[in-house]
Amino acid sequence: MINKVDLGGAEKTRRLIQDAMALGPKLAWRPPIVMASAAKEEGIGQVWDAVLSHQAFLKESGTLTARRQERVKQEVVALVAERAREEARRVLEGDTVVGRRLRENRNGKLNPYALAEEVLLERASQGGS
Repeated sequence: MINKVDLGGAEKTRRLIQDAMALGPKLAWRPPIVMASAAKEEGIGQVWDAVLSHQAFLKESGTLTARRQERVKQEVVALVAERAREEARRVLEGDTVVGRRLRENRNGKLNPYALAEEVLLERASQGGS
């Protein structure tokens, strides 16, 4: 969508976008290049039609469902990661075997990968909740 077409240069911009899109891969849905001017109230209907067309494509192709599922999956992964970080801090800072080993390590030679494994093992032994 090219907005502010009333300011000039819009046709050149449209051609540049059209040429750039032609260089890219062939897509299942090619977005239309819609020219609009909110100030002159021109092209608003075409913009809305393009939005509805894209929405219909997303629904019919299954892309909308896939995107929603991916978004939820990413949110769940982020939430789980945050809880895991909090739990790891609790284990490392608490009165646990791993926490004590970390605090007693004055020379800094503990292997962080081994400690991470110990944190996971300790959580598993406690039921992992």
